[in-house]
Amino acid sequence: MPKIYRVDKLEVPELDTVTAKIRRKVMRPAVKLVAEKVREIAPDSGRAHKGKLKKSIRYQVLDRGNKGEVKSTSPVAHLVQDGTAAHQIVPRRSAPSLMFKGRAGLVHAKAVNHPGARAQPFLLEAEAATRPDVERVLKDGAEAALAEIAAGVKG
Repeated sequence: MPKIYRVDKLEVPELDTVTAKIRRKVMRPAVKLVAEKVREIAPDSGRAHKGKLKKSIRYQVLDRGNKGEVKSTSPVAHLVQDGTAAHQIVPRRSAPSLMFKGRAGLVHAKAVNHPGARAQPFLLEAEAATRPDVERVLKDGAEAALAEIAAGVKG
């Protein structure tokens, strides 16, 4: 059974100074939980970029503890998350043609049609998978913070 604290029976310290600190303290483990899940399910991009997307996942608590943010510092994370449409790849102005490895060795082309890439919404999947755990962590953290305030006021 959860503990119940009656605020009218306590001498509560200045909430303006305490609340931001408590919110950050409560929010940090919840955001970390989501970030760990994102790292776990982020897709791998083959031999050349082994684990780069997973290693680029960062988290932080913002807005005095009101918001948590999980993001990737990888410049291609949005392309993996949202996918890409079919498009044409053309050389830069300084290069006369594209050069890539094909079945018959090196191939030169004026342009290449890229078929696009399907979306792999790893951020949304992590959010959905961790929602119950995040709610539990936030609730437990809030209860612990209230108990800490109550103990500090009584003692």
